[in-house]
Amino acid sequence: MWSQRRRTSLLIATIISGAGIAGTWLIDELVVTDREQVTASVLTLADDVRRLDLNSTLRFISPREDDLKHQVELGFNLISEIEYLTITDVSVDVFGEGGRARSHFRANGRIHVKGHGDIGHQPTRWELTWQKEGSDWKVVDIERLNPITGETIATLSRGP
Repeated sequence: MWSQRRRTSLLIATIISGAGIAGTWLIDELVVTDREQVTASVLTLADDVRRLDLNSTLRFISPREDDLKHQVELGFNLISEIEYLTITDVSVDVFGEGGRARSHFRANGRIHVKGHGDIGHQPTRWELTWQKEGSDWKVVDIERLNPITGETIATLSRGP
C-alpha cells in the first residue's frame, strides 16, 4: 500500500510518532519520583514489620536515630505474631527542597502480644518523617495517631 501510492512521508511520520510514544512511555516507566520512592518504602517497611523481620525494618531507620531504633526493638519484643497487616490511605508529601518527606497511612492488622495472646483486629494510623540520605529515604521520626481523631498517641500504647 505504501509503495503503491508512494506516500513515504506519511510512513516516516507514522514511524516517528510511534517512536515518540514508545519513548515517552519508557521514560515514564524509568523515572521514579521521590514521592513514589517513599510510597514504595512505606509498603516494603510494612511488609517487613508484618513478617517481624527486625533487621530489615531497622534498615529503614536513619543510622543517627538510635532512640528510634530502640523504640522499634521494644515494639518487636512485645509482638509474637501479626496475622495480617493491611496498609491503606497512603499519602506522601515531599518538602525541604526534596530532602524530606512525610508519609501518612493506616495500618490495620490482627496482632498477638507476648503473654496476652490474640488481642484482635487493631486499627492504627501513622505519620513517618523521612529524610533522604544518599540515594535512600530513611525514617527520622515516627508518630502514631489516634485512628479517629488524628491526635498523637503513645507509639507503643494498646490504642486510643
